[in-house]
Amino acid sequence: YSTGNYTLGSGSWSFVNVIRGTTKYAGSYSCQIRSSTGAEARTPALTGGVGTISFWVYSSTSTGGLQVNLSSDGGSTWTPASGSPFTGLGAAWVQKQIVVDDSGVNKVQFLRTAATIYLDEVSITASAAPLLVMCFGSIGLLSEGIRDLDQGTQLASHNRITHRSTSLSCASQRGSVPISCA
Repeated sequence: YSTGNYTLGSGSWSFVNVIRGTTKYAGSYSCQIRSSTGAEARTPALTGGVGTISFWVYSSTSTGGLQVNLSSDGGSTWTPASGSPFTGLGAAWVQKQIVVDDSGVNKVQFLRTAATIYLDEVSITASAAPLLVMCFGSIGLLSEGIRDLDQGTQLASHNRITHRSTSLSCASQRGSVPISCA
């Protein structure tokens, strides 16, 4: 088991007592979180807040437990996500989904509370709370699409609604999501 920061396609994840697990839901590997106090996996910094968190989870015993926590200050403090902790996880893969819809959340923590936990197919969408962009008389609203945290790829396109009151143009950027209005 390892502790430290590891770069995946989605950025630098922070792990405590985690290894690449061969018990998996899909693909070649899972995130195996050791049955040890404080064992966890933390996402890279997230832009656009958090809309939903979806993942598949499996436990080494029928008493497995996983706490999903949210942070709006880069991981200094944590608040349990709605419906968390998940307890009584068993030795069968089950999908969990948490609706967050908070544009201020910038990190997610997966904290093992009982047994060895296996995470797979983690997906986090950006918050549906609109981003307001003002550009010389134009106002644009953008809600970001779905991000695949393992591959770092965009799974759904952005939705943009723009009201143009002038022909002037400008550009702004939020994280790696370009925002433009003309």
